[in-house]
Amino acid sequence: MSPQLDSLGIFTRGAADAAFVEAALARRPPAAPPALAGLTLGLPGPHFREQCDAEVLHCLDEALARLRAAGVRLV
Repeated sequence: MSPQLDSLGIFTRGAADAAFVEAALARRPPAAPPALAGLTLGLPGPHFREQCDAEVLHCLDEALARLRAAGVRLV
């Protein structure tokens, strides 16, 4: 999290999940992926999609489809 507390951070169920996300952001392989079934992820509103290029939206939609297939609830 930002020392100024002026930006969003990562919200997870526990330290292991936070470590997994941090490893992904740092482009390091995670020790072990957390179970995704039952996880709920919040998505940004429509304004976010309006600002994205078509290629970015395509990648985002593919990632969201994979998350849904893994049992993640997207809200």
